[in-house]
Amino acid sequence: MIPMTYVFPLQEEEKRINALKKVLSKTFSAANIVHGEYNIEMFFTENDEPFVIEINPRQGGNDLPRYVQEHCGIDYYRLLVTTSMGDDDYWNSLANFKRENCYITHHVLYPKIKGRFKGLQLDERILDYVYNSTVDLNIGDEVEKTVDGSSCIGYVDLVFPNGEKQMKISSNIEELIKIDIG
Repeated sequence: MIPMTYVFPLQEEEKRINALKKVLSKTFSAANIVHGEYNIEMFFTENDEPFVIEINPRQGGNDLPRYVQEHCGIDYYRLLVTTSMGDDDYWNSLANFKRENCYITHHVLYPKIKGRFKGLQLDERILDYVYNSTVDLNIGDEVEKTVDGSSCIGYVDLVFPNGEKQMKISSNIEELIKIDIG
């Protein structure tokens, strides 16, 4: 299980969102957690119930705090530093903060085979939505097959006009973004 594609905002049925909120509220209440940043890994079971894999008191990897800020304007870096120093001013200001949610997809690039990096192929159907593409390799560099989350070689970030277009493209993202390895 490797985190590959992040979609902001969460687009899920209200029933599932409420179930997530219930499980997380119960968990945080039992742990006496008032605020902070947590990386939470979950999935829905075959019975459509949320199942918590892990909860860690840290920011998510793959530059997630930056994407949260781009999505809704909340600065997680500032939030982390100020609250850890006992300064709740920024935290308290978020109670009246008006979010302007953008539809952002963050796709992490993982090689499926070993070989030499030949480039990144972006399907022409997504080019208008790509606003950032970063690959940490040069043409001809040796590439190892992905074994875990540390095998990331880059990212492709997309922004969409609406959730429908975002989900249509994001659900087929691996067909539209390909790592060329020879």
